[in-house]
Amino acid sequence: MRKTPTEKQLTAWYSEIEQSGCKRLKLRSLLRCFGFKRRGTAVVEQVPRWLAGLDPPIYVHGINGSSLDDRAILAMQNMREIGDRASNEAELTKRFKSAIMPKLKLRDPQPQYCPTGTRDKLDFLCKDARGRAVVVELKYDDGQKRGVEQLLRYIGQLKAMGGHKEPRGILITGYADPWTRQALAGQDRDRHIRWFLYGIDARGRILLDEEKVGRSA
Repeated sequence: MRKTPTEKQLTAWYSEIEQSGCKRLKLRSLLRCFGFKRRGTAVVEQVPRWLAGLDPPIYVHGINGSSLDDRAILAMQNMREIGDRASNEAELTKRFKSAIMPKLKLRDPQPQYCPTGTRDKLDFLCKDARGRAVVVELKYDDGQKRGVEQLLRYIGQLKAMGGHKEPRGILITGYADPWTRQALAGQDRDRHIRWFLYGIDARGRILLDEEKVGRSA
């Protein structure tokens, strides 16, 4: 390890993680704290190992990003991921129709659909094989509480409008973060929100895996 973060930096990270649940920073900024200018094998192996060895440990996610402008996430919990992330939501959106939608067996995508009487714009409104309305919300890193709240609001708006068969939602994120899990566990069963992780493999192909959430008592 070339160098390590200062006590001041670590204190600031711990404080933000405690207040917000995580610390987001550009990969470039994180590597600079360890004396690295480029992402390489040493970075991918050494930085996470050093942070995980702290007391309490800090887990780093997104360090495999190809661009130094990609965001890394520091958290107190290790979050499941199944591949690299898209560089932003715009890139993930471009991959939705061609690579993600067929895996979910969805059809008739309507991007940026605006429910009547609202200013909200759904990432996508689709239909499943049974003709049911499916709201898809894309988050290129984590979903957190806000992603679940968005879906619940959109589903409610479609129900109020009428004309949409059994609206339900799908949330797609890059990490299985604890905040999304907590928010989904607290929802009623009739909300019908499914949570999927996406990833990008070494060949640039989209991976997709459903994340199961147990219900809270």
